[in-house]
Amino acid sequence: MKGHSASAQPSKPAFARVVVIPSWFPNNAQPHFGSFVLEQVRALAATYQNTEWHVIAPDGGTHWLSARRPIAGLLSYFRSRRHATESPVDEDGNVFIHRVQAMQSSSVMGMLGFAPYKRIVAISLKRIERRFGAIDLLHVHGCYPAGLVVSNLKPARRWVMTEHQSPFPFDELRTADGALWPELRAVFQGTSATIAVSRSHADDIERLTSVRPVVIPNLCDESVFQPGQTIPEQPYTFLTIGGLTRQKGIDVLLTAIAEFRSRGGKARFRIVGTGPLESQLRAQADALGVADLVEWCGSVSRNDLPEVFRSAHAFVLPSRHESFGVVYIEALASGLPIIATRCGGPEDIVHPGNGVLVPVDDHHALADAMLAMVDADYDAESIREDFLVRFARAPVCRQIMSLYESLG
Repeated sequence: MKGHSASAQPSKPAFARVVVIPSWFPNNAQPHFGSFVLEQVRALAATYQNTEWHVIAPDGGTHWLSARRPIAGLLSYFRSRRHATESPVDEDGNVFIHRVQAMQSSSVMGMLGFAPYKRIVAISLKRIERRFGAIDLLHVHGCYPAGLVVSNLKPARRWVMTEHQSPFPFDELRTADGALWPELRAVFQGTSATIAVSRSHADDIERLTSVRPVVIPNLCDESVFQPGQTIPEQPYTFLTIGGLTRQKGIDVLLTAIAEFRSRGGKARFRIVGTGPLESQLRAQADALGVADLVEWCGSVSRNDLPEVFRSAHAFVLPSRHESFGVVYIEALASGLPIIATRCGGPEDIVHPGNGVLVPVDDHHALADAMLAMVDADYDAESIREDFLVRFARAPVCRQIMSLYESLG
């Protein structure tokens, strides 16, 4: 098996073949969709080169079964029977991406909508075993839909699941009294191990499932996200990256920017992302009189993001909830101090040496933090070193492999 240039590894790997089954995965239509799963797989493959890593990746062409269009759904069902899996793409010797055309459905369709998807996953697993050999472990990302599908396969193999939903669970996955769907509760109770990406996230999962997850953070590729060689030119620039949705709190940021200016603050604000609230947020910036301070950058390709980070002095994202927040650790990898909210994941990321935490929906505290950060003296090298210890590929991959090995 061809490989990467990395440290020496044992001749007999504990896991010869791991299959990853994500609920979300990048595709041509949505290149950022579930990118953290792909990056984790690549990191694991680079760290453990004697293990084969396979991904059964739901493609952008997935068929959708809708209660509103049952005829189209049925036609899609029979069409999907002709699609199992494309020839796997061998990325770099030990990473194989199996793109599948599957059927998913809205939650109102229940398990009926997942029967074709379950069938495609089962076919894909058999094909992997037939072509490559026995599968040692399944790693599922997300209880819905991937976890629900794999749970109903009743696999004889060991399987672990990393949950990512923020907030957990999504509203449509709750019963009328606010509890988690019983079917999803059973998913958590059927895994060999469950991973949460932050302590707050683990608390939410345990409260609704009675299962205490292992906490393993998401990772960031430190070879891609790095500090710039020179300090960016003035004016001081705050960077925000996130979807223009209510979750990300951009409305609170704009209100804080207005207060920041009224109190003598001087900075530029660069906002990267698109979303359903874009026109509303632009109108808010105009109404607040801060449109001249805000640059709306729209969507930026994944390849261009490292340079976007290097063009800023600090990162700010006042989310209302985050299970983790990969964008925060990308900022840290780039040497930027960060301002975040106490909304879940950031409490495991931010400390006085690398940034500031403020309450959710508190634009006064956010303005205070931005005023203080402009005058603060954070050390980019120290921020980067702290990131390398906690969120770089090697330490996180070791935690994942250690969990695998603990399953016996």
